[in-house]
Amino acid sequence: MRECSAVRVCDAATEYDVQFSTDLDAWSTLAKVTTDDTGKAVFTDAASAEKLAQGTWVEATGFYRAVLVAEDGGE
Repeated sequence: MRECSAVRVCDAATEYDVQFSTDLDAWSTLAKVTTDDTGKAVFTDAASAEKLAQGTWVEATGFYRAVLVAEDGGE
C-alpha cells in the first residue's frame, strides 16, 4: 500500500483515499481525492466534500494518511 505525506509529495493526477485512525490499526476513509497537476488534493465526489464539511471528524485525536487507490489489477 503506497501512501503520501508531508514528507513525500503526492503524484499529480492520481486518486487517493484520505483516511483517519485513532490507533494506527483500524482506518476509516474520510474522503476520496484526486490530485491536480501540482499535486494538490481535489475532492472527486460531493459526498466526500460534504462529509468533511460536517466537521465531526475534527474533534477526534488521531492519525491521517493518503492512500493510493489501486486500479483494477493494481497493487
